[in-house]
Amino acid sequence: MKRRNVYNLVLAAMFLALAFVLPQILKSIPFFVSVNLGTRILPMHIPVLLCGFICGYYYGLPVGFIAPLLTSLITTMPPMYPVAISMAFELAAYGLVAGLMYKATSKLKINYIIKVYIDLITAMLAGRIVMGVVNMIL
Repeated sequence: MKRRNVYNLVLAAMFLALAFVLPQILKSIPFFVSVNLGTRILPMHIPVLLCGFICGYYYGLPVGFIAPLLTSLITTMPPMYPVAISMAFELAAYGLVAGLMYKATSKLKINYIIKVYIDLITAMLAGRIVMGVVNMIL
């Protein structure tokens, strides 16, 4: 196995662990509980998007799909049906589109911040569309 593949695999595992731990940390802070901020900032989405950007779509897709299912199995939050299942498809789309868009926009000659915002907005729109379709099916 190439050194770069091992590096990306370790990073993907770290992002998966972060997607599991970050919501748990935000639930334990009293301020976040009192204003219900944990459900507003969607802490599980952040590591998946970062995984898609840093490791690429090949790792972002499985990390996004596994994260809500694993969290639901271990902590029962979010509930498996229908929330965790629809989140699995949404986050998988986040990881896939974030990686693909980051690779596609890396060739553009525009500001780096603008490229990241384009990638982020596109990934979030694609994820929400996938979640809407999955919710209609479920």
